[in-house]
Amino acid sequence: MKRCLFLLAAIVLLAAFACDPGLGPTPEPEPDPDPGIIEITLFWDPVNTLTDGSTLPEGSTLRYEVYSIVYPEGATTSLGTVDETQFVFEPPEPAKQYKLGVRSVLKVGDQMLYSEPAWSDLFLPMTSAKKVFLKTG
Repeated sequence: MKRCLFLLAAIVLLAAFACDPGLGPTPEPEPDPDPGIIEITLFWDPVNTLTDGSTLPEGSTLRYEVYSIVYPEGATTSLGTVDETQFVFEPPEPAKQYKLGVRSVLKVGDQMLYSEPAWSDLFLPMTSAKKVFLKTG
């Protein structure tokens, strides 16, 4: 008789677990919306004048070339050319230290004029702020 009661209690418990949706199999966890991608936004002031203080020539085109330097290797990499005064950098190796740089490229007719690059301070993307500001003038 005790065996029958135990078996009956076990069946009732199993039926309760099967009916309660909270007691079923554990659902798959939702994917993490931020899988650890680090983005650093680099900002700089727009170039409005030439080095002699004169205004940019009429009809000229101004763009900016963005670079990174990896430390301690010191390898400089071109990250691209943009028209606006910001760039989003996704460091390929966030555990390494970087400097980011930008230089202006002014096209006047067929002639290209390049400024000296302005560089950020050395930073480690994993521990740094997500915005880097450059003083360009």
